[in-house]
Amino acid sequence: MIQDGNAPFWYIYDSSNADVTAILEQGAEAGVVAKGETIEELAGEMGVDAATLQATYDRYEELAAAGEDEDFNKPAENLVALETAPYYAVKFYPTTFGSQGGVLTDSEGRVLNDAGEVISGLYAAGEMSNRYYYNENYVLAASLGLYAVAGRLAGAAAAADIQ
Repeated sequence: MIQDGNAPFWYIYDSSNADVTAILEQGAEAGVVAKGETIEELAGEMGVDAATLQATYDRYEELAAAGEDEDFNKPAENLVALETAPYYAVKFYPTTFGSQGGVLTDSEGRVLNDAGEVISGLYAAGEMSNRYYYNENYVLAASLGLYAVAGRLAGAAAAADIQ
C-alpha cells in the first residue's frame, strides 16, 4: 500500500480516557508516540506543519460539536471531541497482511476445483490455501498455528491417498 502512494498516517488521541492515556504515555516515554500539551506542540513532535494540523483539528472539533461529519461522512456516534490535553499521536503504516486468494481446499488440504470437487493428487497448505478459513481477513500470527496444522493434515491426507 505504501508502494502505491499511501503514506503513513497519524491517529490523534486526547487524555480523556485514563486507561488509554496510560498506554500512550508509555509509548511517549519509549519515543514511539508523539505527545504535546497543545496541538501546535504535538505537530512539532510529529514533524508536521503546525498550522495545517491546527486547522485540521479545529475543523474536526467543529464537526464533532455539530454531530455531523460533512467532510468524510464519519458516523455521528464516532465523532468524539478531543479536548483534554495532553494530546498524543500514533503513526500508523498501511500494510497488507498477506494474500487473500489462493486455492480452495477441503479440511484435509485437498485442493478443490470450481465445482467443489477434489483434484486428485493436489494438496495445499499455508498462506495460499487460506480461503476456507480466512476468506476476508486474517490476524497476523494467528495464521501460523493454522498453517502448521493444515500442513500436517495435508501431508497425512497425501500419505493416506498414495497407500
